Amino acid sequence: MKVSLPLLILLFTCYVNSQEIYSRLDDELFKDNNVMLFSFKEHSYIMSSDSLYTITKKPVEAKAHGLALLKYNFVSDQNNGYLVNASNGIVFSFDGEKFNRLDNSFEFKTQYDHFPFIRNGSFHTFGGYGLFTFKNIITRFNPKLRETELIRSNSSTEKSPPGMHSPIGQYINNHLYVAAGKRYNHDPNTNNNSGNYYNKLWSFNFNNNQWLYLGKLKTDLSLAYTPEFIFNNEALYFNSNQLISLDFSQNKLTRYLQPGIPVETIADLTYNKNLDGYFYFKKITKFKKELHFIKRLELLGTQKEIDQIYSTPLPWYFYGSIIVLVAILTFAFYNRKKITLESKIRKKHKRLYKILSSSEIELLEMLLKASPEYVSFQNLLKLYDSNLSYDSLKKKLRADLESLDQKLISFFKLKRTSCLEERKCIDDARNKEVRLLP
Repeated sequence: MKVSLPLLILLFTCYVNSQEIYSRLDDELFKDNNVMLFSFKEHSYIMSSDSLYTITKKPVEAKAHGLALLKYNFVSDQNNGYLVNASNGIVFSFDGEKFNRLDNSFEFKTQYDHFPFIRNGSFHTFGGYGLFTFKNIITRFNPKLRETELIRSNSSTEKSPPGMHSPIGQYINNHLYVAAGKRYNHDPNTNNNSGNYYNKLWSFNFNNNQWLYLGKLKTDLSLAYTPEFIFNNEALYFNSNQLISLDFSQNKLTRYLQPGIPVETIADLTYNKNLDGYFYFKKITKFKKELHFIKRLELLGTQKEIDQIYSTPLPWYFYGSIIVLVAILTFAFYNRKKITLESKIRKKHKRLYKILSSSEIELLEMLLKASPEYVSFQNLLKLYDSNLSYDSLKKKLRADLESLDQKLISFFKLKRTSCLEERKCIDDARNKEVRLLP
């Protein structure tokens, strides 16, 4: 077993207070790209290419892990811990002391940068890339078959997220939430393929194996990543300028405004539930780091703001209601334009006639009967007593027409100046005729 003597000496140094150096790791260790910091149950560990260091034991325990030189991911819950190679396929369980290989498989090389999670004690993954494809699949490791199997989705391609790698996500209450991955992008102009940030959130319901689109992210999480889950269904994410926690099931984003350490100095980080704090690698130089410990409350600070993770799209029936409302208003407006004075009078004639004199009613009846045509004054004069002189009849007719006109305007609250239209008779210009305006 190749254990660095300076490393062991330095690891014997116990941590004291938050933000103080727990131990300084030698430069040679960090030339190993496979160095990983993780926690399981009450202990935290450093894993290099050949050794596993239990840094929470006194004295620090160091042993060879005997695994092949691969890049691994570690994921755990309260009871289970799994180590899987970065491209999926090779799966180990972890009991706090040693790794036990579970699979009878090989390195897939098709699901790099997948999102790992544990459901019902079983190891699962979502997404990843490899062999020139971006994945949107969910896989489950079957310990009885010792193979990885595909979980079938009942959603169509149009109602599923695109293939992506490096997503952030959470598994809560039998739902998987994924967002902010990089998806496949093909530029037909240059014929180049690249990955672009996907700022939308989806959930997968394991009760019916269906995807559901939830909405667009309100915060740019393109550079954020999670070091490890916290056991209260809340995950901590950070990049060079922000430290946030996400609860997808509640659509709750908590942004910590004054973290206890500059987040850009963090190279790797793991939460230790037993100590309620974080071990983290602090970047000193490209090949030099320090191991620190900080209490959770001290890291997060006291100042924070709450926001939504995503904006919820309006339901289809909202848009349907808008369309129906617009159609109704359009129909009403169109029909309002078609409603004539004649139709208004006929609709409300009983109330209208109560304010009209008998002669005005007779005039109106003749006008309605002829509408929209004109009625000559000669015919209208026949409604009056023939014993009156012609001039008296004309004055009486004129007075009744003017009175009828004003009463129509007042009754229907019209903005027009007149409801009647007069003109000279076409056949005899010496006579006049009148009609109801539309």
